[in-house]
Amino acid sequence: MVTINVRGIPLEYYDDLRMLAEEEGQSINAEARVIIEDGIRQRVIRKKREEALRKAGESRRLIGYLGVDSLALLHEGRDER
Repeated sequence: MVTINVRGIPLEYYDDLRMLAEEEGQSINAEARVIIEDGIRQRVIRKKREEALRKAGESRRLIGYLGVDSLALLHEGRDER
């Protein structure tokens, strides 16, 4: 494991961190690690989702929407019943 020092944390955030750590029965260090891990995990997931959406958008632009009229398909499906 590595050690990092974080400077410039507003007092209100430190107080919240201390309160959360106390509620969880953790040290401030352990609680900070949990918060950092959760935050990183969420940001990585969000970035992957954004990238997937971007690629999907590019694919749609490249191949178009396949010229399919969804409303026509719905009507066609109802007519077949």
